[in-house]
Amino acid sequence: MHRMEPLLPITIPTKLLDMADEVRVKAAQLQAILPLETAEIIGKLLRVTSSFYSNLIEGRFTEPVKLSESLPKRTKEELRDLAITHMVVQDRLERTVDARPDIPFHLWFSPDFQRHVHTRLFRGADPSDLLTVNGQEIVPGKFRDIDVQVGTHLAPEHSAVLGMMQRLYEFYRKEQDFRRQLIAVFAFHHRVAWVHPFADGNGRTTRLVTHMQLYKLGLASDLWSLSRGLAKRQSDFYERLNVADMPRYTSTDGRGALTERGLIEFIEFMLEVSLDQLTYMLSVLDRDRLRDNLERAVHFDEKFVKAGIVPGAGRALYILLSQGSVRRADFKDYLGCGKRMASEQLTKLIELGVVRSETEKARVITPGLPLWFALDVFPGLIKQVAQP
Repeated sequence: MHRMEPLLPITIPTKLLDMADEVRVKAAQLQAILPLETAEIIGKLLRVTSSFYSNLIEGRFTEPVKLSESLPKRTKEELRDLAITHMVVQDRLERTVDARPDIPFHLWFSPDFQRHVHTRLFRGADPSDLLTVNGQEIVPGKFRDIDVQVGTHLAPEHSAVLGMMQRLYEFYRKEQDFRRQLIAVFAFHHRVAWVHPFADGNGRTTRLVTHMQLYKLGLASDLWSLSRGLAKRQSDFYERLNVADMPRYTSTDGRGALTERGLIEFIEFMLEVSLDQLTYMLSVLDRDRLRDNLERAVHFDEKFVKAGIVPGAGRALYILLSQGSVRRADFKDYLGCGKRMASEQLTKLIELGVVRSETEKARVITPGLPLWFALDVFPGLIKQVAQP
């Protein structure tokens, strides 16, 4: 198994440890910035973001509005779409982590978990998505029984896959220190990509596994997306993957067959992308910026303009998002117009989906975040591109 060594640098550079600490600090800051109700709503949007970008990395464009529909309404036909399935699987896995905090972190490195995620992603896929480019059948959850080449990378022979995946698990499961665990997550990401355990679907599976490992560490909250960062730097991502595939350069470049320097560069890149995405979300959720974006949306978005929404709605929506929920009567006051007009305005905002009310007369209302509104509030969150 020395062919995929080193699995971690012999001595982890201080820079990586410091970056791991910074990721934890920024993730904690992000968690504290919004109330739970608002974070949960944004979390649904971020699942759209993660799925959109993870599939975009694979060259597959999905209309964001198609992904933003309510999950419970999904039909069997819709669930054949890998982008929609990605969101459903991520949601259910996160619920499992939340409901079962006793599941140890190291199990997310196990071969069984890799197969489980691959199975969940592909078991209901459209038949056209269950064939490799060479026409080989993809069996959900089954490690490959064929030899493959990915670009310039000749993956290990299929007979070695199970042993290599077990070796990765046995090695990475030993880490106990938080910083080393985070660094291990990103090292594992590369080494699994190098092994290429499945006939196809490795990219989607590995990114979702990495998300769940970060989620288990308390880092991958509802409020940022690693896949977004990787897609925005896709050429760099592939370059770092390829560099870390290389044999060691000199006798001082680690103690295994692969380059330790390349592995360090890959881990640093993944930490850098994580910090970039955390910083981005902290900036768009900054109170002043959030208030400005909301007021701009109320003034200029055609849906608000057509509905005749009053300027005071920007301030009212800001308070609602900031607090997570407010009393109906208080929200009407925040609108800054007469009592009768305030009732009419609230009705329009509920019809637009930017305010939610469980019943027509519910005393407490909560924020809504339909995709069109989210793109006003969080500009740049989802790439606006035409379908290829």
